[in-house]
Amino acid sequence: MKCGAGTPIITAACSLVCPQNEHTTLAAAAIHPLYARDGAAHPAAHRCDHGRVTSWRDVQQAEPEFAQRVRELFDAHRHKTLATVRADGAPRISGIETGFEDGDLVFGSMPNARKGADLRRDPRFAVHSATVDPVEGAEAQWPGEAKISGRAIAAGPITGGPAGDRFVADIAEVVHTHLNEQATMLVVEWWTPAHGLRRIERE
Repeated sequence: MKCGAGTPIITAACSLVCPQNEHTTLAAAAIHPLYARDGAAHPAAHRCDHGRVTSWRDVQQAEPEFAQRVRELFDAHRHKTLATVRADGAPRISGIETGFEDGDLVFGSMPNARKGADLRRDPRFAVHSATVDPVEGAEAQWPGEAKISGRAIAAGPITGGPAGDRFVADIAEVVHTHLNEQATMLVVEWWTPAHGLRRIERE
């Protein structure tokens, strides 16, 4: 679907607005009040092209180089930021640790944690890699930042570690934001199951 001028496409599975517009924050991009908790769209809302979801393995198979860049950003630091939906529909952001296991993106929640309760009630999520600032004079070497969003599927208790709930991600969108080789343009690359990998550059 095409974006209208100045019209953000924001759902729980989106981690950016229309490419022509400015980026939103993680929480705003992850959760939009026009969407009911059952996933039904308000008539005035606009949807992203997320008709289906997929595993991390499928992202790797479809775009291995892109997937490798995103994974390196997620693996570079231990702590990430997770956006979920509160019971009243407001966004919540929480610290989280994630991992890639057997072709899936997985993460956990401690017993009685609010983020776990959010995900059991409404599985929509967005997770943002840790970020670092570009080094002055070496901006072209900045690795950028990555986002993955979709729905979290409860996968039973965590085994072999502290008690908690384990979740496996059904992925709807993967995003890598970085600079071009000359460090003169912001580059946004995003992948969805329906449309594959797309890319825009802007000043």
